[in-house]
Amino acid sequence: MAATIAPAAYVKIALHAAKYANSRVDGLLIGRVVDGEIKVDDVLPLFHISTSAVMLEAACALAEQLFPGSDSGSDANGIVGYYFANERDSDGTTPAIAENIVNKLSEVCGFECLLVQLFNKGLAGEKGQLCVRGFGRDQKKGWKRQIEVDAAPSAAAADALLDHLILTQAELRLVDFDDHCEDAAQDWQNAWVAAEL
Repeated sequence: MAATIAPAAYVKIALHAAKYANSRVDGLLIGRVVDGEIKVDDVLPLFHISTSAVMLEAACALAEQLFPGSDSGSDANGIVGYYFANERDSDGTTPAIAENIVNKLSEVCGFECLLVQLFNKGLAGEKGQLCVRGFGRDQKKGWKRQIEVDAAPSAAAADALLDHLILTQAELRLVDFDDHCEDAAQDWQNAWVAAEL
């Protein structure tokens, strides 16, 4: 399995982690599966406080209404995975809750979803190199098998866009589901990111 991530999706993941640099953040990957490859077109940032089952179920129900995916009988986007970033720069582990969530998403979606981890140290890494890694389920049913994640059209283009947005402190404008629950007028789809492309 391989995966491609669109610039808007990549930027939203990184901005989510940048906005809440001292918290674990997570969200849903939105896209489609084409010829065995997961194409991540967008993300829905979920939490920066804590991940509770009730809030996760509510967020997933709203996400399924926004992006019906394969249930709609078309090539429409749907949930294709889950992303997270740990709260400490040096923490490269995958929390058990992340594995549990992506296991359940895979069960519900009917295919192996993608697990993406953002490495906070990677935000200041080499230019043209993505700060995310993809994982698939290994033979022991853990999420350790590395999946190559490419950016479309290129990692350099996605990195340049991210640099521009970080310089303008765009992360302060990013809204996740936690923020949306505090003020329903806030757009947790972050449509403004697409306008920056």
